[in-house]
Amino acid sequence: MLISFKGQQHGDVFIPPFTLQDGEIAVIRIPAGARRQEMKKVCLDMLLSVTDMAVRTEVPFTYVDEAQQSFMGRLLHPVSVKDYIRKYGSPANAVARQVYDTDENIFPNDRFNSLTPAGRKLVALYTALSWSHRMIIDLGELDKAGARQVYKVVKQYADIGGSAVVLVSDDDLQEKATHFVSVSVKKETENINVA
Repeated sequence: MLISFKGQQHGDVFIPPFTLQDGEIAVIRIPAGARRQEMKKVCLDMLLSVTDMAVRTEVPFTYVDEAQQSFMGRLLHPVSVKDYIRKYGSPANAVARQVYDTDENIFPNDRFNSLTPAGRKLVALYTALSWSHRMIIDLGELDKAGARQVYKVVKQYADIGGSAVVLVSDDDLQEKATHFVSVSVKKETENINVA
């Protein structure tokens, strides 16, 4: 078992229990709204923490995050897709360059920040896959078509032994996931039993 997550309450945010093994994908729905970033941070802190007793992980998971460049950096020294992969990808693994085959709108000399949100997420995903096939990725800020496009790549790697925790804002990927968990906000007057 790669991840064993006991149900966890953090303030009024409740994350139900789930387990994850090789070849599986856990989709965690974090409701869209004003508190989404806060709930996402709580989830990531729990999942990426190696000292939390409610989470047991056998192997580390990589969080797929796009590197941000300042306005001046984008203006004076824009990063191309090729440069992004060279800087953040593993030089010993050519999997990051497969992004060019996945999306016909991504080319090596394209400016990374000029890509669509789904294109940037694909480049970041393939770059992370060059290091590990176990990942945590947030698709909550993508449109439905972009989220499905990125999820398709995650599913391909899960089918060959990888595993992933996917954070989303809606129920669109519920049927495609091995495990579907919905983060909820509990009012203080409700009784919450966490086993």
